[in-house]
Amino acid sequence: PPLTGGSIVSLTWVRFVTGMLLPSATLAGVLTQASAPPEWRTRIMVTLNIGSSLVSATMALACGFATKSWDWRWELLLWCGLPMAFAAFVGIPCTSDSLNVPGAAEQREEAYKETDDEAPLSDILADAQTSKSGAGGSSALLSAAMISRIGALATCFGACALGFYGLSYSAGELSPDVYTNSALLALIDVFGFIAALSADSLGRRVVQSCAFGAAAACLLLCGFFETGSALLMACALAGRLCLDVCFTMIYVA
Repeated sequence: PPLTGGSIVSLTWVRFVTGMLLPSATLAGVLTQASAPPEWRTRIMVTLNIGSSLVSATMALACGFATKSWDWRWELLLWCGLPMAFAAFVGIPCTSDSLNVPGAAEQREEAYKETDDEAPLSDILADAQTSKSGAGGSSALLSAAMISRIGALATCFGACALGFYGLSYSAGELSPDVYTNSALLALIDVFGFIAALSADSLGRRVVQSCAFGAAAACLLLCGFFETGSALLMACALAGRLCLDVCFTMIYVA
């Protein structure tokens, strides 16, 4: 209300602008992966996600205890405004477009010949971008195989996002203390992202499929337990851990 004055139109515009800016985080992950050898990509995403989770846990605990008496605008400035300003004025100027690396396509193709997994979608997009023929790059992006893979990836991403952010928005329903709940979800994320490292030995497809199945079972069980119960919290945290694995695999893909 202090930001939108209770106007649904103002709220819609604020959410729209926020949504338009969200892909910047995804692009940061893509560029980071593109700057490293393929065999490092899972570890890179795990490291980035663990850092984000630790910050989220710290923010939840700080807002619930240390800065609970602060005006919400100062908390927003501290945890959201300053990091964005740092990224805009320090991070972005130090970043270059690393997708157009000479010989990168050949290196990626050779790397994935030695594994059972398909090449990640980000690699296919990069290969299309670096294609010598503009028409060839466009045809690759519009091919049936590419559209099929994008559709499958979008389906996985949508399902994962609904479960992951559904738990975040329902933090107040797990137990009476929303700050503790948020901190617990962020801390369990750390263990979930570490578990995603198993994909390096077991394969992305196997790990992601098992994680989706386990997450579905855990979140379905949540519907049978009372709010605030230990069993509800245990199932929610177990489901969140599995979704963390799925999220990592989607971004690596």
